[in-house]
Amino acid sequence: MQNQTAIINPAKGRPYQKLNETSGGGDNAAENILRLLKNNNCMGGYTVLTKTEVKTDVKKILIVDGEQDIVVIIGKLLDRNGYKVMTATDGMEGIAKVEAEPPDLILLDNLMPNMDGLAVLAKLRSSPKTADIPVIMLSAATDEDYIVAAQESGVSDYVIKPFEYEVLLKKIARVLDGNLVQSPSDIAGSFSEPRQ
Repeated sequence: MQNQTAIINPAKGRPYQKLNETSGGGDNAAENILRLLKNNNCMGGYTVLTKTEVKTDVKKILIVDGEQDIVVIIGKLLDRNGYKVMTATDGMEGIAKVEAEPPDLILLDNLMPNMDGLAVLAKLRSSPKTADIPVIMLSAATDEDYIVAAQESGVSDYVIKPFEYEVLLKKIARVLDGNLVQSPSDIAGSFSEPRQ
């Protein structure tokens, strides 16, 4: 039998209550159940990883948008899809958050108070600490010249507002995987109605 890995969720521990010393709850319930299963030769070729041994690669995404409603909506969408969410409602706050805790990706609105998206992007690209963080620009601007200017400023991709959630999620996944952006004409031509 090939060696496999099992990750046991504490909430799923109830079937093992018949084993001596097991319980269905408590902070160490899963680890105790795994230890007892292993000691009673009940693992059948599985390697056991407890929750403290499981490495997670949760990607951090910073949303920088001047509209609080959009920050909340996108934040909930990303959270539901397994991302760690950080938020800022203006460019200066966004830069401060990036410098304090660099995210894996930034979703950056263009029109914001204090500092617009292109100015934030220029500041990020000028610092060695933040220069390589991918940025997806969120904007209502559909003009191809503006999209080209944003790409020349260093955006990784560009999403036209309003957008469909699936489009945003696909672009996020593509950028986090290191794939190249679309051409400006493809972006300008991908305008779609928002999800209701």
